[in-house]
Amino acid sequence: MAAMPLAPPTTLAVPGVDPPPVLILHPGPDPLSAAIRAQGVWEPFETSVMLGLLGAGDGFVDVGANLGYYTVLGARRVGPGGWVAAFEPDAENFRLLQSNVAANGLANVTALRAAVAERAGEDALYVAADNRGDHRLYATPEEPRPRQTVPTVTLDASLPPGRAPRLVKIDAQGAELRIFQGMSALLRERGSGLRIVTEVWPYGLRNAGSSHGALLALLSGHGLRAALLDEATQRLAPIAYDELERLLGTPWYAEQRGFVNLLLE
Repeated sequence: MAAMPLAPPTTLAVPGVDPPPVLILHPGPDPLSAAIRAQGVWEPFETSVMLGLLGAGDGFVDVGANLGYYTVLGARRVGPGGWVAAFEPDAENFRLLQSNVAANGLANVTALRAAVAERAGEDALYVAADNRGDHRLYATPEEPRPRQTVPTVTLDASLPPGRAPRLVKIDAQGAELRIFQGMSALLRERGSGLRIVTEVWPYGLRNAGSSHGALLALLSGHGLRAALLDEATQRLAPIAYDELERLLGTPWYAEQRGFVNLLLE
């Protein structure tokens, strides 16, 4: 089947990013595309926090890059002396990711069509029809989905040799424990400069065969300090792991599919 024609690019309106980048978006009901089309920005507070962590010459890793919103912004922030590694397993998302890198003239981005995990190999990606950011590496029996076979890689084996990133962003719909298991060398050798922004979604982690408790134990074991990145209140609030464990065990998160975003350092 021939690929659908690409839509005309939309100009972003991200404070502090000038001249503004452009993004080619998904047509239809995709939430990220709809928000950017309407507002010119996605997750304004998280965007500002992440851009504030990057400077000229830095390295940025975008795991679950989707169509390249954070990839493009990160590449613009780190400049020609920096580098970006973007990972996206879905075929259509990856096509837009590549198109958006090209549309913005970014020579400092390496994009790889792969799911990041704890091992190199292959896995099944279960594809959501109406939310192109909700593809998952596990089946959901209550919601049958088409699937793609995708390659898997580890961060430890995939990053440029001898080049440590300043920031890693992880948004993988429940595969986060697998991703952290595949970046153990990076975590051991990180020094004081590495920052990580990650989603923690108890429902997704559980359905992927792990748990938020196992993920928090791994993060704590590596000595990473956590802060809640709260889009609703526009706050960055340090939080202890035992408090985070209690929060994520409440019904809102355990049963109603809520999630948190964390800044780790």
